Amino acid sequence: MRESFDRFCQARVNISGELLGYDPDAPTAGAEWVKYNVIVKKGSGGAMEVEKRAKPEGPPHLVAIANAKIEDLESGKVGADEKA
Repeated sequence: MRESFDRFCQARVNISGELLGYDPDAPTAGAEWVKYNVIVKKGSGGAMEVEKRAKPEGPPHLVAIANAKIEDLESGKVGADEKA
């Protein structure tokens, strides 16, 4: 589990390629914009189209892992019965 989380953290980069820190208690963790995917595409006639689409809810066991504290993951309290 920890190895998967570490790989995830290494993949989180900003547009400059710098690693982004992960803080589940950050004020932005529950921000409204986190709940949506923004799709930008070239529409008919070449105009840019922007669509805001609600992110689908994941499977309950993955949602529990995503919202868990690192201590609960490391102790096996959450996600222990899942295969990596």
